[in-house]
Amino acid sequence: FYALFPALLRAFESRGARFLLGLMVLMIAGRYIAVSNGANARFLAYATFFGRFDQFALGMLAGRLVQSGPLGRGWRWAFPLTVAAVLGMVWGQNRLGGWQDMRNYRIVWTTLEGGVWAAFLISYLAIADRVPRLIATALGRVGLLSYSVYLWHFPLLDLAIRRQISINVGS
Repeated sequence: FYALFPALLRAFESRGARFLLGLMVLMIAGRYIAVSNGANARFLAYATFFGRFDQFALGMLAGRLVQSGPLGRGWRWAFPLTVAAVLGMVWGQNRLGGWQDMRNYRIVWTTLEGGVWAAFLISYLAIADRVPRLIATALGRVGLLSYSVYLWHFPLLDLAIRRQISINVGS
């Protein structure tokens, strides 16, 4: 994504949001076709460019919206709804079987997931100036750490699985 970002940004700037939305539709169609021909929906969603493009594109769209000027009052009012949407999405994925689940809803799951997180981030930025400094600082630190956690969690989980390391978290 980072290697393609300059070209995607140029195309986005010259062609507009419809360009990225069109690419997202193509990615969803590609995942559908691949899964219809026997591909693993979870693998496509989590381990390929085709599964993560939607989230990258939605991040670009959200970034442009935030840069375009002050966010309206609607985004401030949306914050509690986006918090509920994030919690509902995480709860829903857990109820569907979590990471292990291989059902075909994953064809569109990354799009939904990216949209919910993009809306959450936009709505948070709309209220960020009203968040107490202590909370904002703590959230900023979590944000700094989250990318490192994201990069390292799969290698560490893989190592734990290979070495048969387990942690009992209760019954």
